[in-house]
Order: sequence, then structure tokens, then C-alpha cells
Amino acid sequence: MPKSSKIPILIFLISTLALTFIFSLFHSSQAENLESQENSQPSNQFSVYICPQAKSLEEINPRCPGRVILGLGKTVGGMTLTIANYEGKDYYLVLGFENGGGAVNLPPIANANGPYQGYAGLPITLDASGSSDPNNDPLEYRWDFNSDGNWDTDWLDNPRIEHIFNNDYDGVLRLEVSDGQFSDLGTTSIKVESARTLKQEVVSDLKSVKTGNRKTDKRIDRIIWFLNQSLNEDLWKDASHLVFFDKGRCKKIEKLLRKPLRKDKLKLKEIKSECPKPGMVVFHYEKVAVRLMMNEIKFKKNPDELKIAFENAIEKLVKADFLLAKVSLFEAKNTEVRNPKFQKITDYLIRKAERQLTQANKEIERKRPDKAIMWLSHSWLHSQLAIKFANKK
Repeated sequence: MPKSSKIPILIFLISTLALTFIFSLFHSSQAENLESQENSQPSNQFSVYICPQAKSLEEINPRCPGRVILGLGKTVGGMTLTIANYEGKDYYLVLGFENGGGAVNLPPIANANGPYQGYAGLPITLDASGSSDPNNDPLEYRWDFNSDGNWDTDWLDNPRIEHIFNNDYDGVLRLEVSDGQFSDLGTTSIKVESARTLKQEVVSDLKSVKTGNRKTDKRIDRIIWFLNQSLNEDLWKDASHLVFFDKGRCKKIEKLLRKPLRKDKLKLKEIKSECPKPGMVVFHYEKVAVRLMMNEIKFKKNPDELKIAFENAIEKLVKADFLLAKVSLFEAKNTEVRNPKFQKITDYLIRKAERQLTQANKEIERKRPDKAIMWLSHSWLHSQLAIKFANKK
């Protein structure tokens, strides 16, 4: 065994015909200097860094991906750490390698990708395919969506997963990757916005642009009043869903659907109980607020910065209403029809909602956001009706 008075750490170079590994053994105090972000190790534990295909000490920097924590006298992954005395000096030895170290199982490396950004109520794809394993072992993955310490999924073979947040979330999500023996943790950030939050931001924005002019501020307060009515908690299930009632008759809905129902020879009484009240109220107040702001933009006496504030507010409100309509349509398309006799009406309502969503986009191009909100409200309405019929037994 070689002797060195200048290097307190023994580095073993172990070569095989197909692969060269360099094992660098560090005492915990030295390991901390190399990676200050790692938690400190107990004084009787050491880090063994395993470097596939490295052929010189220089290739150890940057640090090799393989790392195993060994305690004196403990065996991990077939490796045992011990101390031997040679010519009056102590040396650390790593014992138990098979095939020149080729049989050592190295821990995987988790990569949660990100950062992610999306909207409440719609699926967000999380991708851990960047995770790897030095031994090319098959990996399993599990996710903690809100970093609360509880795993929200079982172990999965697929590194990609879709998840829907129904409310806002701006924080961290966690990923754990396992090769069956070792595991590794990864984190990334994610920001999820909801329709309700976008509306609340508009209220805050309008409050901040008051001019001090009594008449102007009074008109701004009136706009804010309508927006606050649309934010009434009784109208919302959560930050991305509106309440949908089905009590009483809704003649407006009957009139809207009478022609296609007769064409398809479906009975009108099947929809008499479907009367969505609260959700439509949200869109109604929204449309009034937008029309008031459109008038303010045309008012020549208003300063340009106030007009820009109104334009930004309208844009954000329409975005929120598009989100409500898209969430509703997405759920309608993904609701299984329980009774085949309601398949036709469900399909018709979904097609209707899609056409109205397209019409809303056309109104935006024509710079008529109030008309766009009207079409978005009808798109939301028909998607909700489709969900109701799909769930009928």
C-alpha cells in the first residue's frame, strides 16, 4: 500500500477492461468543504465518490455523480469501510468490490425539471425524465405536489404525470426517484394561477390607479363594485369552478336548445330541471364592468395612464373568463356518459360549447371584449349542461 505524508485522503484507482472507476474517499469535514449545501455527516461517516469512466484525478472535478455514505465497519452496496495501519500510519480502505467495482450500485439522480407554470383547473404536465441512474437501472417516481411532506402519488413507472390544481399555488413540489435500493430527492418551483385570483388582481389594480378626482374615482368605484359582486363566495366552488344549480325551470335554456332537441327527437322535459343560475351571474357582472371600462377608455378627458390601466384590466378579466370556460369544457369532455341514451345531447352540448369558445376568440380579434364574455358565458353554460347529462343515470 502506498504511503503519503501530504495527502490525508487515500484515492484508489480501480480499472476494468470496459469501465474505469475512481473512488475518492473523503472525511466528513472535507466533504463539507466541497459541498457546503449538503447536511453535515456524523464524524464516523465518510463519502465515497464513484466516477464512471474517469481516467485521472483531474476528471474528478466537477464532482462525480456517484456518491455513497459509508460508516466505519458498515457495508453499503457491497462496500465496507475499514481502517488499516501501514508502517505506523492509518489508511482508510474500501473493501468488497466485485469485478473491479463494476458491481457497485450507485444511487439515482432526481431531476424534477421545471420551473412549472399553469392554471388552476387545467392539467399541468410534470416531467421527471431528466432523472438518471449511473447503472442505468429502471427507475420509479413519486410526487409531492405541495411539498407538505406527504407523497401524493404511489411509485410510478412513467416519469411524466399530469396533475390538476383546483386552487392557486406558488411554491415547491418534490420528486423522489428510486432504483429499488437507493433513492434521491429533487425539488422545483411551480406557480398556478386561477380565474378568481386574476379577477381579484384587477380589483387591486383599479384601486391603485385612482386619480384623486372625485368624479373619476366614483366611476372607478362603480366598476369595482360590479367586480366584487362577481367575486361573491356564494358563486364559487373554488378558485377555478363556479357554482352550478339545477333547481327550477330555465326557459332561456329551453329556448336555446329547443330546435336541436326537436331535430334529434329528444324530449324537452329532459332539460327542464337544468337551470344554472350562479355561474351566469358572475359573467353578467363581469360584462357590465368591462363595458363601463370600455366607455372610460373612449372618454377623452381621462389621462392615458388610466386608459392603459383599464385596457390591462379588461385583458386580464377576459383571460379569467376564458379560463373558466376552458376548465368547464375540459371537464365536460372528460366526463364519462353513464347512460347511453344521453350520449347525443352530451355530444351536442360539447360541440356547442366549442363553437362558442371559438366565437369568443373572434370577438377578441374584433376588439369587442364585452361580446367575448357573453360567448364565454354560454360556452361555460353548455359545458356544465353536458356534465349534468353525462352524469344522469
